[in-house]
Amino acid sequence: GDLSHHLETVPDYAARTSPDIILAERRLILSAFVDTAKEAEEREAGKIAAEKFVRSLLQVPGQPAVIWVQFASHASQQSSNGKVNAILMDYYNLPQLSIS
Repeated sequence: GDLSHHLETVPDYAARTSPDIILAERRLILSAFVDTAKEAEEREAGKIAAEKFVRSLLQVPGQPAVIWVQFASHASQQSSNGKVNAILMDYYNLPQLSIS
């Protein structure tokens, strides 16, 4: 998916520029109701990619602060987005910022 491209480019850029803070916004399109096996597979792949992305940001040299940003206009697109983000951010103990 689209996140796979950023699994290397964002952490590589951050490693070169040494930021103090990283604001990450990612809309996880993960449906609570899965109609087909293919959709279930895509949903699982999205979860794995999102977790790899978060872990890659946490491994940037200099350990910049990572804040997960959720824009209110995007939050309404999928009811499960907030829950998935919350689970992932709670697990890695990352702050979340909602902007409306």
